[in-house]
Order: sequence, then C-alpha cells, then structure tokens
Amino acid sequence: MSKSFVMLMILVSFIVITFSFSAESHTMKMILIPTETNIATETFSIKDIGSKSFEVTSQTVIDINYQGTVYKAEYLTAGNFDDFKVESYSATITATNGNFYYFLNKVENGFEIYYQTPVASNKKVFNTSEDLYLLDNNIMWNWFLIIKVLEKSKENNLKVVIPQLSSHPMIDIPVFDLKVLDEYSEDNYKFYILSLVNSQIIVKIDETGKITEILQGAFKVTQSN
Repeated sequence: MSKSFVMLMILVSFIVITFSFSAESHTMKMILIPTETNIATETFSIKDIGSKSFEVTSQTVIDINYQGTVYKAEYLTAGNFDDFKVESYSATITATNGNFYYFLNKVENGFEIYYQTPVASNKKVFNTSEDLYLLDNNIMWNWFLIIKVLEKSKENNLKVVIPQLSSHPMIDIPVFDLKVLDEYSEDNYKFYILSLVNSQIIVKIDETGKITEILQGAFKVTQSN
C-alpha cells in the first residue's frame, strides 16, 4: 500500500471525524434576566444521515409568567441539513394562544414554506440560489449550528431563513442577514457580536466551540452539555 494512499485515507478519516455528529444529545436553557428564572428548557438530538448530512429533532417547553404576560408552549421541531445548510424544517407548536405549524422545504431553485396559524394558512414559494441557514428565533438549538458555521466558514454574513415570520402579513420572503459585527477572545473564551433584524446578539463560546452563553435583550441562553 503506497504512502500517498495511506495519507489520503487518514485525511478522509479526519474530515469525516471532525464533521461527524454520529449521535449527540444536548440541553439548552433560557433564563429571563430580570428575575433570573428559567423560562424554557430545550432538549435536542443530532444524528448523521450521510457523509455531510444530519437531522435534528427537539422538544422545547416554555413557561413565562412575568409582569402580566403569561405564555406556555411546547415546540416540537425537526430539520434536515446538508453541510449545515437547511434542506427541510418543521415546527409544531401547542401554545397558550393556539396551535401553529410551519414547514420549510427546499425545492428546485428555491424553497417553499407552508404555515398554519389559528387565523390563517398559506404556502409561499421563493427563488434563491444562495445558501440558507435556519434560524427560528423561537427556539434555541439553531444557534448551536450557526456557531459551528461561523467557526468553520469564517464568514461575516450569513443568509438565514426564519420560517415563523412567513405568516407575518408585512413579510413576503423571510430571509435576513445575520452579520458578525465583532469577534474577539478574552479569558479563554471567544465572543461573537451579531446583528439580526435590528437586534444585537452576543454569543460566548469556550475553547472547544461549545456555547456557554447567548445574550439577547432580556434573555440569556446556556448550553448544559
């Protein structure tokens, strides 16, 4: 067996190992900063379904009771991804204000989104040749993937699709820019300061790339494992 063949096999194995999720389970929690109370817990699992493809399934339980706002919900979500780019995504929500369903699917030359809310249902199709990454900002595990993309690609701008905004009457195409405003290291942690739809998000990761904290407005997200 030639040395060049051996080196090639080692390189291929390294690429597969570094990308592969095999089977992982994680937990993320959301804390309301003014009261320091946990308002949401999310468990999600990632499983490889191909050399660069994987699927995510999750359950998110939300319970908010703050200054007259009472909101309880359970989110069941699932997504398929190819090299972190979204191929399909579904979200089934049972909440205080009714039941909701969103389904995003990649089609030829673009995507289609179907939504069903207590007051309306519709399907939208939009064309795009750009790579799209998922960011349903009602759930937390998307950030796990977004940070891996930023670390891998070193890009300063990602195009993200936010499926639940497809039901907004003023938004035709729910695709937005997620911009890296700043990136720096301090005390063995790395920080990303991000901009999304006029809001800023600060993400803190450790030396292994694990999210230790996300700050957005009055909310803080942590990853338990």
